[in-house]
Amino acid sequence: MIKLNFDGASKGNPGNSGFGEIFRNHQGVPLLSFFGSKGWDTNNSAELEGLWQGLIIAQDKGFFPLIIEGDSQIIINMVSKIMQGTPSHKVSKSWRMEKRIELIAIWLSRHKAIYIKHTRWEGNKVADFLANLGVECRLELHIGSFSSLVSASQLMNYNNIMKNDRYQSEDTHQDAGALKVY
Repeated sequence: MIKLNFDGASKGNPGNSGFGEIFRNHQGVPLLSFFGSKGWDTNNSAELEGLWQGLIIAQDKGFFPLIIEGDSQIIINMVSKIMQGTPSHKVSKSWRMEKRIELIAIWLSRHKAIYIKHTRWEGNKVADFLANLGVECRLELHIGSFSSLVSASQLMNYNNIMKNDRYQSEDTHQDAGALKVY
């Protein structure tokens, strides 16, 4: 199993926004991280954009079966409804998210062995860090190492978050049997 943690951030809501994600293997070992800027937008739209980018990368890298985990109950509920067959145009009234929701619905209809789960912020700290980096760096999409883009203190903060978050990731994989499979 591969786990994708996603998050979005907006400074002002709407305001400068970004997204961040990390893929980990079944042992919690990081495989790939990425972040990007969404420009002037809302936090929910940034979260959805991050999820969309993560799904594209998962397909590209063959990261399946896939656990999707995020701390936005709104986005998790929307994706769960899509996975249960609710038409994409009925899961949100937001014009900002309409196109992404439609694309996610199409993507999900073509891929099986997808699990979806809500986590609290404490279980999503790495993705949160990366989403805020997306806001700050204002790069459209950055995949992989980012040590040259951040200060030494930010890099140390990231490494501490990764060290502590890895155990949360392992616990999540042990719970995979209890997740909804679509």
